[in-house]
Amino acid sequence: MSLPLLAIACLLAGGCVNNKGDSPGDVKASTAAVAITYQLAGQHFSQVYARFSPALQKALPPMQMAKLWQGFESKYGSFDSASAVENRQHGATATDVVVACHFLRGTQFLDWTLANANLQVTGLHLAGGS
Repeated sequence: MSLPLLAIACLLAGGCVNNKGDSPGDVKASTAAVAITYQLAGQHFSQVYARFSPALQKALPPMQMAKLWQGFESKYGSFDSASAVENRQHGATATDVVVACHFLRGTQFLDWTLANANLQVTGLHLAGGS
């Protein structure tokens, strides 16, 4: 199954979202963060870049995203799946969503900050790996 189809199947099944008591806004942010992670894994860097705020676009252009992702695959092997593992409110209109990226030989955590009703990506931090 291709990564975009896998992401859609996972989202429809509700298996990518940690929705134990989360608010509807948290679930929406989790769903968006996991979908963006699957775009990244599918090497759709321009689509991910289009979701970024202007400041993040300056900091992480598509070529840098490609290098970042290739580094994950070099360290952990091929990508397998992604799941939201934590949501945190970040200010009045933003949500931080930690997504676990599961690879053949380990897991890398990405902490996405999604803001406003459009869930624009205003931050991306590496939250460690195993």
